[in-house]
Amino acid sequence: MNPGAYLRVLEKAYIFLIKFVRNNRENQLILLEKIDEFLEDVEYGVHALELIAEILKNNEKLTSFNLAPIVKKVC
Repeated sequence: MNPGAYLRVLEKAYIFLIKFVRNNRENQLILLEKIDEFLEDVEYGVHALELIAEILKNNEKLTSFNLAPIVKKVC
């Protein structure tokens, strides 16, 4: 498997998911459940952090969500 090709595909998937959740509360809630999986990809530079930001933006569950793992990973 070509690692570069894999990362390009992963990047395209993240771009799609960002558009999927942008200004869509229902989709944000769907992907909120998978946020730990997206955190694993932050280090690859494939827009994972941007997706996480879009999921959390104006999210009604943000007040009860544990942000510590996200902050720890980003720092």
